[in-house]
Amino acid sequence: MRQDSASVRVWALRLRFGGLLLATLAGMAFLMVWWPGPVPAGGTEPVTVCLGEGLPAVTLAVNGSCELKDAAGGRIVTALEPGRELTVRFADGLEPVLNDGSALPHRFSRLVLSPLPPPRVLTAWGVGEVPAQGELFGINGAGEALPLPGERRYVWTADGPLTWWAPSVPLVSVNTGEWQRRYRGEIILQATPEGIMVLNRLPLEEYLYGVVANEMPSWWPLEALKAQAVAARTYAVRRTQAPRVKTWDQTQLKVVFTAYGDQRDQVYKGFDSEAPATTRAVQETAGLVLTYRGRPITAAYHASSGGVTEDVADVWKTPEGDDTRAYLLAHQDPLDRLGPENPSRGPQADEGNPHYGWVVTMTAGELAARLTEKGYPFATVTDIKVAAHTASGARVKSLRVDGTDDQGRPVSRTIGQLADQVRMLLGLKSAYFSIEPEYDADGKLVRVTFRGQGWGHGVGMSQWGALGLARKGSTFREILEYYYTDAVRLERYGP
Repeated sequence: MRQDSASVRVWALRLRFGGLLLATLAGMAFLMVWWPGPVPAGGTEPVTVCLGEGLPAVTLAVNGSCELKDAAGGRIVTALEPGRELTVRFADGLEPVLNDGSALPHRFSRLVLSPLPPPRVLTAWGVGEVPAQGELFGINGAGEALPLPGERRYVWTADGPLTWWAPSVPLVSVNTGEWQRRYRGEIILQATPEGIMVLNRLPLEEYLYGVVANEMPSWWPLEALKAQAVAARTYAVRRTQAPRVKTWDQTQLKVVFTAYGDQRDQVYKGFDSEAPATTRAVQETAGLVLTYRGRPITAAYHASSGGVTEDVADVWKTPEGDDTRAYLLAHQDPLDRLGPENPSRGPQADEGNPHYGWVVTMTAGELAARLTEKGYPFATVTDIKVAAHTASGARVKSLRVDGTDDQGRPVSRTIGQLADQVRMLLGLKSAYFSIEPEYDADGKLVRVTFRGQGWGHGVGMSQWGALGLARKGSTFREILEYYYTDAVRLERYGP
């Protein structure tokens, strides 16, 4: 009996422990799905950027040697050398055709163009490695790096004894018919029901070279550029842990990528947009990311705060307990008004921040048409006023609009619940605005004028504010602490 009782107690303990174990594992799974992971100890995976989608054709060219592979099986489809172009057309799949008119005998669902490793070069001491110097470089018989003559771009050749030219940065040129740019890393072409999706896969730090130069003017102070580099890197690291996923109804196709190459994530325009100053900012902050409780933050940033940044909960939908509420907070931002350090550089540089005092006027009919386009039943608008402001008092969270529907019946609606909804609905630069309605002699609304300041959502770091702080002597660390609060730490990923 005692043995039986002991056995029962053992089984009860096992069941209880098993239940606790299952609950713990479930909790861990929940956190893994819903929380961003810790800062990677050994660096991050390559970034995959969506450059375009729904395209009918894409033409590719290279400055070095590349291999085009069928992603389904890894089979090499063809090699691509300088001077040889490849056009991929969409026709119920991907159809590659070389520029000499020869078609490759297959349709593909996914193709990957990968640069081959840079070649070893011939020096006076035999074949050896040399450091890259610019886009292309040359080595003479004494092993000295030489400037590259302009006529030698995109060629592989020898000039005299023991002097060889070779590309130091393998690049792929992508031509969609609407734009043409060169990119580092791999180019991936994915067939979708809408057409060709173009993806660029490359190391994180190289991706940032093509982001920071497009998110902040390269002639701004280095400390502002470094703050931008850290914010952009942090955004990208967090996005790698919660990537974009695109699916299509009635298909099994799912494409996973890190970010879009436009304002939906971060503006990225590849190699040709890079600038020495912004590249330096990336390199001098290499591996640094912002963290909250050991995890990369949502490093939101915008062009201009208009003088006040905003609580994230007043701008975007954030559930209770969301970690962004701890560090994306409203505060005064007076240095946002300052202009660039060197008035001779950049458009409107001598006028300071151009995002103050902007004015947008809409007729009553234009306003009604915009509201109708967004799904509100207004044939006419008779009045509009602010219904609620954000906690800072600066931005508009919701509007009260009166009018009539297409049957002539009175309609009243509260428009928006969050500041960014209002900004996007009206198509304004910022939700930081006042309203000036104008009526005719009969009291009928004629037009509405919106007067505002700032550009963007107003959450996190203001780029013009970062400029102002840098001009006053703040370091990039101080700029980041100013905008993301002292709850956030600066940490380095990698070894």
